[in-house]
This record gives sequence, C-alpha cells and structure tokens, in this order.
Amino acid sequence: MPEIKQDIRGATFVVAANDSLHKNMADYVCDGTADDVEIQAAIDALPAGGGEVVLLEGTYSITTNIVPCNNMTLKGQGMGTVIELGAAIMGIYMATKHDVRICHLQIDNSDEACPQGLVSIQNACYNIYLDHLYLQGDATGTDGIVTQAVGVNIPTDIYISDCIGKGFINAGCTAFEISDGSTRVTLTNCLADGCVRGFDVHTHTGAEQIFDITFRDCSAINCTEFALYSQPDTPAEGHNRVKVLGGYFDKDVLFNSNYNPIVDGITVRLATYGIKFFACSDFIAVNNHCLNNASRGIMIDTFNNGGLVAHNRCVGPNFGITLQVSNTNIKITDNDLRDNVTPLEIKAGADTPTNITHEQHSDPFIDVLAASANLIVNAQNFIDGAIALTGVQPKYPRGLVFAITAGVTEYTLTVVGTDSKGKTITEIFTFADDGLAFSSDNAFDHVTSITLADRAGAVATIDVGIDERLGLMNVIYETGDIWKITKNIVKQVVAVAQVDVDYDIYDMSVIGLALNDDFEIWYRSNLNIVA
Repeated sequence: MPEIKQDIRGATFVVAANDSLHKNMADYVCDGTADDVEIQAAIDALPAGGGEVVLLEGTYSITTNIVPCNNMTLKGQGMGTVIELGAAIMGIYMATKHDVRICHLQIDNSDEACPQGLVSIQNACYNIYLDHLYLQGDATGTDGIVTQAVGVNIPTDIYISDCIGKGFINAGCTAFEISDGSTRVTLTNCLADGCVRGFDVHTHTGAEQIFDITFRDCSAINCTEFALYSQPDTPAEGHNRVKVLGGYFDKDVLFNSNYNPIVDGITVRLATYGIKFFACSDFIAVNNHCLNNASRGIMIDTFNNGGLVAHNRCVGPNFGITLQVSNTNIKITDNDLRDNVTPLEIKAGADTPTNITHEQHSDPFIDVLAASANLIVNAQNFIDGAIALTGVQPKYPRGLVFAITAGVTEYTLTVVGTDSKGKTITEIFTFADDGLAFSSDNAFDHVTSITLADRAGAVATIDVGIDERLGLMNVIYETGDIWKITKNIVKQVVAVAQVDVDYDIYDMSVIGLALNDDFEIWYRSNLNIVA
C-alpha cells in the first residue's frame, strides 16, 4: 500500500464548557467567561480542508460573534449544549462562507439585545446547512435565523431543517427571516412559537429580489401578527416563487407583491383572514384546510393578476373564500366550503363576471314533459307506510308538487330520491310546516320512495307531480351565473328572480314550459362544494 505523505483527514476538535462533565476529553476548555475565545480558537485551528468542532454539553457564554470557516461542522449535543449571547452580538455570523453545517445546539438570547439574528447568514454565502437548532429570543432581541444579501452579493442554497425559534416578541421580530436577495432557501420541519411573526420573507427598499424560497412542513403557533409574512417594502422588490408546502399555522399567511407564490397542503386555524393574497401574480392555493378563521378562510384581496384557488376546505364561521374587486384571471374551483355564513363572496364593484374564470356549462332539456299535478303519484290512499309510485319518473330533474285532500290534520312525509348531480337527497314535510299543498326545495331527477308516518284525520289521497322548475347539473352561486336560455332554439330573457342559487334551479314558469319543448341553459360554475 502506498505511503500517505499528507494527512487528508478532516480534523475534529472538542470544546468543553466550564460545566461540562468530561473536560479531560476536550482540546479546548472554556471558563464560563468569553467562551467565544476558545470556540473560535478551535475553529481557526481547523485545516484549510475543514473539519468539525464539537461542543460538549454545558453552557457557553459568548461576548462576540462566533465565525465559522469554510467546509466545517459546528456540532453540539442537542438541547444540553447552550450558547448564551452577551449584549449586542449576533451569535453565529457567516459572510462569504460556504459548505458550513451548524447543528444540535441551543442559542439563548433571553437576557440580552441582539442586533440582527442569533444565526446570521450574509453576503455571498452558499451551501449552508442548519439543523436541530433551538433558538430562544425575548422582548429585547431581534430575529432567530436571518439570511440577507449585502449589496449584490446574495446568499444562495441555504438549507434549514428541524429548527425551533421561540419567544421573539420584540416589535417586528421573527423566528426565521429570509430577506434581501436570498435565493434557493429551503426550510423543512421548522417551528416558530410565540413570536411576533413566525416566518418573515422580507425585502428592504432598494435591495435585491428574493427567489425560490420553500417552506416544507413548517409550522407557526402562538404568533401575535402573522404566522408567515411574505412582503417587500416596495412592489419593485417583489418576491419570486415563495412556496409553502404543508404545515400548521394559527395566524394569517400573507403574500403581498409576490410572483407565483404557491400554498399547498397547509392548515390555517383560528386566524383572521387565513391565507391572503394582495397584488400577486399567478398565485396558487390548493389542497389547504382553513378552519374556523375569524373573518375568512382564503382572502383574495385587490390587484391580483392570475390565480388558482382549488381543492381547499374552508370551514366556518363567516366567509369561506372572498374575491375582492380589481382582480383579473382568478379561477376558483372544486373547493369544499362548509358552515360559512357566506361560502363564496364575490365582491361587487370593479369585478365583472369576465374578470373571473369559471367552468362554463350548458344543460340541454329535450322534449320535456309538461307540468303535471299527478305524474308520479295519482290519487293514492294517504295511509302510513310506503306510498306506491304509480306514475312515471320525470325525464329531467324537476321540482315536485304535492296535493293532499282535505281532512288530514297530522302527517310526516319523507321523500327520497336523486338530484341533478346524481346525489341522494331527502326532504321531509309535515302538516304543521307545509299544510296540504306544497312543493319540494330540490329538483328531483328520480324519486326513489315516498313514506308516510304519523298520519291523523280523515281518509285522504295524495297526488305527486312536477312543476316548471328545471335542475342544473352543476353548482351556481349567483343569480347572474345563468346567462343564456333558449326555448325551441329561440333565445329567451333570463330573469334573475327565477334563479334559485340554493338548489341550482331555474323556474321556467315565466318563459313557459309545455309538452315536447326543448330548452338549453348556459351558465357558469366554479364547481365548489357548499354545505
């Protein structure tokens, strides 16, 4: 085997705190005062090829910044390794560094003011890895981890994972700040707890733009302003391709002046606006859960150009999704909106239907049956049990009409069938609520069963027929969603008073409906599910 004439192994130096258990195993031993001196000496002793500095368990009190070298790892023993910051220092500071890993330690700023960040990555740094760090702030400190350009020298390829930032509660402070020119920064499984802002993507006036920031399975809880805040000081420094993929947030997630932001698979609960977009271009919000936010689940504020809001679930209590004025090319589709006072709010004003991209549909109704008082049931005995469906079913989804002969004083009538979308529906009628002549709310494509219970009063019969109401195959939200109707190939006037947005129905009684008439109804639908 050839002789190795040069040591090519990376060096490892061990540093012990004043209160470490095994000081005798260390290359450098701190005394509890200005411990940065020993830590920096170990870093500076590494060869040009880099290496590793290991901090044993214990508390390290530092009075100036620790500055890593290139190609090195600074590693602690988890929460048992604590770096306590003195006044007016940044903790760990990197500028124009590359291939550095900082991991498995705690940095505590709970007693002193820090000018910028407990871990600061500035200038043209690249290939920086931070993982398993616990960052403790307070009311006088500033931010936890900061990435920031200096002039045109931008930090790139920064990877932050499994880090916790807690207690950064000074005005405007955040656990994780990605700022000024930062490019290709990825945060994975990080938590911000009890901060003013959990995650802050921020460009200062005149600074370089931010590109390609990814938050993957990150969460922010107990924040006072925002869970995630992505906004430049001026629109000219707008952010590019900020992605939030998975995670849990209990304050708003805000995007202002962002290009192609993506929010996919997050949960926002008990916030105010949930997920909010303002003056963004080509944004995407899909597969998110917005639960019990005070005002809205998803807020599409003004001046957005291009956006997709799809497959989100917005549950209570007020507005599910709001589309404000002055937006263009926004598509809202296939969302599940439940327990909202207003599931889908499309603001009046600058917006018109052409500003919003919808699914366009037309439903044909060929050779319709005339309205009939007894098409489905004709003079059947009104006695408890199943009522025989002696007639025929409607060819198309139609509103039902019921007539019971006089003398009945009590009943409960249950009608089961399918609607225009193929869903099973049930309507229940009672004497107290509906009397002896009444109509269904839904349009029934097929009546499966009619069952009577609790009947009282004189012997009677019942008729069940169809009226002039036609059911649509897709969801509508506004009376203006139906924009064209033809009868026997002749265009008709659409009357908004005849549109039922609760049950997706148009009432043809004004236009007129007779046997063998042909109709076609054109309408727009964003296919959201409202319950």
